[in-house]
Amino acid sequence: MAVIHFLVALFLSRNRFRHHSGIGALRNAFARGEITEAQYRERLAVLRETGR
Repeated sequence: MAVIHFLVALFLSRNRFRHHSGIGALRNAFARGEITEAQYRERLAVLRETGR
């Protein structure tokens, strides 16, 4: 039972990390001037909708 709990916790934490790393990468691209504010907002909305 403890192994199952550990695996579920690991899976959930990896999904959270991926989500946050996507937003972080988007923020970095905006900060470097690689995308416009409109592109940032559009892509941020997509990331939040899809949970990516």
